[in-house]
Amino acid sequence: MGIERDNYDDINRLIDLSPNSTPNAGSPLLRAFEHRELTQTPDFERLRQNILSQNQPIKIETFRSKKFYTPIAVAASTLVAIGVVYLLRQYPTTNKSATVVIASSASLHNRELHYSQALGVRVKSATNFSESVVGNRLQIKAQTLSAEFNFHPNAVLSKVEIFLPDVVFEVIGTKFILHCNEGHSFLAVDEGVVKIIASGKSHLVPSGAFWANEAGKEKMGMYGVGGQTLFKDFSQSDFQPHSVIEKIIQSKQIPTLQSGKVSITLKSGSVLRGTLVSQDESSVKIRAAATGGQVLRFNREEIARIRHLR
Repeated sequence: MGIERDNYDDINRLIDLSPNSTPNAGSPLLRAFEHRELTQTPDFERLRQNILSQNQPIKIETFRSKKFYTPIAVAASTLVAIGVVYLLRQYPTTNKSATVVIASSASLHNRELHYSQALGVRVKSATNFSESVVGNRLQIKAQTLSAEFNFHPNAVLSKVEIFLPDVVFEVIGTKFILHCNEGHSFLAVDEGVVKIIASGKSHLVPSGAFWANEAGKEKMGMYGVGGQTLFKDFSQSDFQPHSVIEKIIQSKQIPTLQSGKVSITLKSGSVLRGTLVSQDESSVKIRAAATGGQVLRFNREEIARIRHLR
């Protein structure tokens, strides 16, 4: 009955009449009659009934269509959604630039991690491993860690800090190996430079050199052939670095880094040799024989590689 009442209201608006009134003088049908477009006064009640009788089959058909097709459409949508979920599980998408998130209690073994297309880490073993991103800086924390790092800064990730119980490593851009457990820390640098903060002191370790701390006793020097073996074999899953590291640390010949001979390869392709005078996070100074003993200063951004000579 409510539907029929609504239809009456719609029809009344169409012919410009109220439900219980006589025809309005402004009705389009009456104006047509006055202009002889109609031969007699319209029978409005009959007009209402005709419109209702023609509209009712349309409504019935619409209702049947909804009753029949709506469940089919819902079922089809459900099947499509289930299929999408299944495909996503079978073929998960990855975001190469996204930072890997690992629980702070994680223990890792022979894993490779990648961060923002700037840092690759080959983890041989780690305990209590976690990381967080602060701006464009990645902070890694671990209780113990044995891993090889290959870091090339970009706009997304420009610096890496590695926190262990007794030492902090600040990385600007380099390739190096860390082997740290309780009371023992070891760093070997293949490319670039790494800053170490331990026992209230800081050190810069350049390429070709190592730093070790055993029970509070620090050693620095050139890693030589033992270091080359370490970098060559570290990626092998069954390689145990401890014995090689012990040989490097126990080597009797440990050149003094501050007075060592170095070869500097610039990004432009030029190679210069001389005696290392000093270095910090931003620059390196050498005394070059080719310039008559003049001290030359190079910004870290200019240098592709520093190699220590025997």
